[in-house]
Amino acid sequence: RWQPRDCNIPRLNATDMLERLRGKKLMFIGDSINRNQWESLLCILRTVVPENRKKFISKGAITTFLAKDYNCTVELFWAPFLVEQGSILIGNQSREILRLDAIEKHGAYWKAVDILVFSS
Repeated sequence: RWQPRDCNIPRLNATDMLERLRGKKLMFIGDSINRNQWESLLCILRTVVPENRKKFISKGAITTFLAKDYNCTVELFWAPFLVEQGSILIGNQSREILRLDAIEKHGAYWKAVDILVFSS
């Protein structure tokens, strides 16, 4: 495996990570880049959680991994744009728009989260 010069990066210890996340919510927010990071982390974490002690929940833009024994969640909030998307009618055609001044709709989902990881 690749190893940077003069730097020893230890492998991620899944049990230690879950202990550090005990009682917390970790949320990845973004597009496919953050989804890949979320999936990679879950591949490691789920190996130390017994099948009957973990749960996956998918609801709208949020997919949640729950580790019951640690009372923690690792979530993905699918948001290709951090700001709100919408559409307006110009003449008789609908045009997609980004509302650069509006983040409240998405932000409401993030308020109770302990650790946020953004990607855009």
